[in-house]
Amino acid sequence: MKKNILIFSFLIICIACENKNNENTKQKNEPQKSEQISGEKKTTETAEANKKVASENKWYSKNFYGNGETEYLDQISYTKEGNDKVYFTDFYYYSSKNPQKIQLQIHSEQNFKEGMEGRTEYTVSSTNQKSTYLIITRPGYLGCQNPDGKIQEFVYQQ
Repeated sequence: MKKNILIFSFLIICIACENKNNENTKQKNEPQKSEQISGEKKTTETAEANKKVASENKWYSKNFYGNGETEYLDQISYTKEGNDKVYFTDFYYYSSKNPQKIQLQIHSEQNFKEGMEGRTEYTVSSTNQKSTYLIITRPGYLGCQNPDGKIQEFVYQQ
């Protein structure tokens, strides 16, 4: 079963590479990005000229499928010039067996308040794929709920 899931994940990644150019062309024609904050939709401008990297976090998960492979997620957060508030996040997936980074498509983003911290949930997929993953982040934690419902925990890479 784990081997089938790994093969399926690898196929999604391969197809995503082929479809990347189609998605990039589509995104160039979309001047705005919708994001969901605390259950309410808001629209933010994604002008490339104002985009500034606020943080770049690297995460890894070793041997989740029992095949010795290490999987990586890079999380890059952006701010606008003159404003420290994060307004945009990108995720990139790659592995020890396939080191080419693939940008994941974010379908939704939702923030939740939990005590003094909170968590953010991103529904993502490889470009043009129906299978979605739920990435859950909070300070010091990143988990990924796979389409089969299993939670894959990632460790912060320093």
